[in-house]
Amino acid sequence: MADATLMWDPVNNRGDLVFSPPTLLQQAVSVASPALFGVGDGIATQFPLVPSANVISNIVASIYRNDWQGNQLLYATPRTNGFLQSTNLASGSWVSSRVGSATAVTGPDGSTHAYNVVANAVGSAYLYQSMSVVAGQAYPISVFAKAGSISAISLHSFTQAGDATFSLSGAGSVTSVTGIASNAQITSLGGGWYFCSAIMTPTSTASDNVAGIDFNALVIGDNVTFFGPQFGAAGNTAGSYIPTTTSAVTVTDYTLSASGSVALAAAPVFGAQLTWTGTYTLNTVAAGGFVQTGNDLQTAIIISLFTDRMAQPGDVIPDGSNDPRGWWGDDDVPIGSRMWLLKRSKQIPETLQLAYDYLAEALQWLIDDGVVARFDISVQWARPSVLGAQITAYKQNGTQLMTGQYAWAWSGINT
Repeated sequence: MADATLMWDPVNNRGDLVFSPPTLLQQAVSVASPALFGVGDGIATQFPLVPSANVISNIVASIYRNDWQGNQLLYATPRTNGFLQSTNLASGSWVSSRVGSATAVTGPDGSTHAYNVVANAVGSAYLYQSMSVVAGQAYPISVFAKAGSISAISLHSFTQAGDATFSLSGAGSVTSVTGIASNAQITSLGGGWYFCSAIMTPTSTASDNVAGIDFNALVIGDNVTFFGPQFGAAGNTAGSYIPTTTSAVTVTDYTLSASGSVALAAAPVFGAQLTWTGTYTLNTVAAGGFVQTGNDLQTAIIISLFTDRMAQPGDVIPDGSNDPRGWWGDDDVPIGSRMWLLKRSKQIPETLQLAYDYLAEALQWLIDDGVVARFDISVQWARPSVLGAQITAYKQNGTQLMTGQYAWAWSGINT
């Protein structure tokens, strides 16, 4: 127990064991090249950025997911898909013109939410919805598309003229951008699928037909396949696809904890790769290695549990004296536990609850200092006159550090 020293209290003629918390060194770390931190299994939604026992802090990260949509930047701010029934282009939510049929087929994600749209007349065949927009605000619009007999499609504003036209062949290309449309982009996803996006910036505030997808039918029967149309709220980015049914949907792609744990809004599909770039601070112990890997943590827990913490105002001293115990040298972070206050308590459930509270209080400094992420604590009457506790400590990435069992001989009242 190299971290424990004996401090003598001359006033009360007694000695106390005192634990000296480790001094942390902080090292800035930069992740310039994308680093893999997880692979999707279709179930898990939480992944640690840095899978080690080290404590990390001050994280600034860009998170990417590479799946059927390609390698996409994810967003920690809310995004919205305002289109209704993006998963059903044959529904009544979509107004159509020169469309004879919209038949469900397999989409790029493996679902049957893609639709082969067939023209029943020559001219612009389109699907659209009316959207409430504000003048001067930028609204992203996007769709996945696959060529049929026609390989040119458009993202289109009808009321407030604007058009971004794309070629669904080869590597894909943007062929024209007009009116309120801007920043048109196309990405080939393989298998004939392309992701097409643009920005619409309306010139007037209204509920207008500013969001539609179309193609120019040269003959009756011309067709294109569309999947996952998306119209974002003002200021959104196109981002990864958000499916909708009867209402608009807003999601936040992920949240990032202070200790570097990423919680995704949806489980990545099987095989999807998660990568990140950014910076963080690595916190290590100045002397003696990592607190999480040796006996230092066991020492800290033992000292925390079995050293008497100073009683608080209002606590009843079990021996009837006015001695609050505790270490006379305590500062803002008292050492030890108040378990000693329970020595004459009845062996009842209420006493177990107090014991749990006192143990959690005694160990809280290890969480506050970033030594561990959390503790699981259970207490019970192990046998007559013995209170037992099992304490499990966890790392910042959620894995278990250690489990210890502790016992206190009880001199309390039995009933």
